[in-house]
Amino acid sequence: MLSIGDGEYLRLVGEIAFRFPQMCATRGSRERADGYVVAMGTHLNRMTNRRHHVVAAETAVDQPRRKIPTACEVYQVPYDSIIDMLRREFPDENWD
Repeated sequence: MLSIGDGEYLRLVGEIAFRFPQMCATRGSRERADGYVVAMGTHLNRMTNRRHHVVAAETAVDQPRRKIPTACEVYQVPYDSIIDMLRREFPDENWD
């Protein structure tokens, strides 16, 4: 069972914040959840047999150091747009 206080998860949060400071706003006054989301996906994929995805409404094209998809690629976490996630989770629905 995953605990939010799990040392490996918290280590990943710090590592991601160090590697992607713009995405995590580590140098700003507001903390962002992006680093925690990528760390959770990474941690769950390492601890379970199921492939957990991160859902992001952004692309890495404009500012790759600030985007969740870039961090997901580095940590080998699959990521989807919201529509892609809905298509995967509810394949019988019409999402077009």
